[in-house]
Parts: sequence; structure tokens; C-alpha cells
Amino acid sequence: MRAGEHAVARRDDLSVRQRLQVWDRNWQVCDQEPAAGTVMADTETLTFAVVKAGESCDELDEAASAGDDGTPAIITGSPSG
Repeated sequence: MRAGEHAVARRDDLSVRQRLQVWDRNWQVCDQEPAAGTVMADTETLTFAVVKAGESCDELDEAASAGDDGTPAIITGSPSG
């Protein structure tokens, strides 16, 4: 990013438990959209698919998502810099 530019980021908790991401350090990124290296317009939002540190990106929390439609919860927060 260049001086004066602003990034908009959002995080999606893949466990579908609607947890807030308070500290970046105890979460891990499983995926991002747009993909790394993609040129973004200044109106686009960078979205991270995250799980708590120690959780699997591949094995989502089945107990929390039982009976759920599987749609990830939108977790908002300020982008880390």
C-alpha cells in the first residue's frame, strides 16, 4: 500500500460460531479473497477466512455447525498492519 491509501478487511470465522476476532495473533488464515498477488481496486474488500490457532482449516467444528446452513459468520475488525 502507498501512503494515504486505506484497506478494508473483513474476517469470516469458518467455524460458523460467530466469534469475534479480537487479537490477530490467536487466529490463522485459511484462505483469502481476492487471492494473494491480485491487484485490488480501492473499493474492494479483502476477506480472510480464519479459524482459531490450533483449529483445522479442513475439519470445521461439526458440533457448532450442526443444523446450520453452513454460511460463515461475518467477523469484522480493523486490518492488522
